[in-house]
Amino acid sequence: MKFRKKFSKSTDEILPDWRDKYLDYKDLKKRLKLICPDKDVETKKRPRVDLEATVCGDCKDETAKKVSAFEEKLEAEVYKFNWFIMENEEEYIIKWEVLKEIAGKAEDVEELMKICREVVDFHGEMVLLQSYSALNYIGLVKILKKYKKRSGAVTRSPIFRMLVQQPFFSTEVLNRLVNECERTLDCLFFGNEQLLHNNDSRNENGQEPRRLPEELGELEHME
Repeated sequence: MKFRKKFSKSTDEILPDWRDKYLDYKDLKKRLKLICPDKDVETKKRPRVDLEATVCGDCKDETAKKVSAFEEKLEAEVYKFNWFIMENEEEYIIKWEVLKEIAGKAEDVEELMKICREVVDFHGEMVLLQSYSALNYIGLVKILKKYKKRSGAVTRSPIFRMLVQQPFFSTEVLNRLVNECERTLDCLFFGNEQLLHNNDSRNENGQEPRRLPEELGELEHME
């Protein structure tokens, strides 16, 4: 199975609603073929497009136009999933603060189980976004390798120096939230066995269940 088909299949399986947010690999590959046809690439000594000569030369040159169109499309794609990731990260930061506050105030098993389910769902959302970022990264690297193979001057193009500085290439915020979420789940699931035991015996002795361990209150201040 070719990469394009694998990429399309993966994007459909992860979250179909995000389909239009993924890298438009098919269109980029189509534009790339216009710069240098496959028949030229397949030859042992393939001709290479000198980007510096074409981009800096006559703007009416057909090859320069194709190169420019490809790079403009590439920039637009990177901007698209940069924006999508940062927008979701901002929402996740706010949502996580709310969940931590609720978790720190849970007093009985019912509240505990409810917040556990919400945290698990939240964790799943962030893992999906991590997969989204990884797939786009793989697709982008793949298309850049093809571009380098066809042009031979990819490292001299300013767009590629720009790409490595994009927020898309760093998911530090998302990774931090995922790690915090996993630590919280460990605390909620494995740090409250005594609470569950006390709740089961409440009807027998008439006592109210104990509050969650004090360390859960610190969740509200977790950074």
